[in-house]
Amino acid sequence: MKHCRPEAFTFDAVWCGGITEAQGWLGAAHDAKVPVHLHGRAFLPAVHLAAAFPHVSGAVEYQVVWEPRRQRALCGTLRPDGGHVALPDRPGLGMEVRR
Repeated sequence: MKHCRPEAFTFDAVWCGGITEAQGWLGAAHDAKVPVHLHGRAFLPAVHLAAAFPHVSGAVEYQVVWEPRRQRALCGTLRPDGGHVALPDRPGLGMEVRR
């Protein structure tokens, strides 16, 4: 039986079972030499994973219509500029909850 190797793997960082489970999935993708493109429904957790595992994860989907509203409880937002997100140098990607 012939095994097919996927060209890429996409998953949601929250719906897969959370950050800990996602680490396992990223490890499996790395071992299989399959790039990961993280789903943007959970953009902020996906950016955390992409920053922590740059050797595996490539693109992170950004949903232009929904994402700014999802981040409204934060001071500032992460938005792509020229297709890239600049990562803050503070813990938690510099995210701070509005008071």
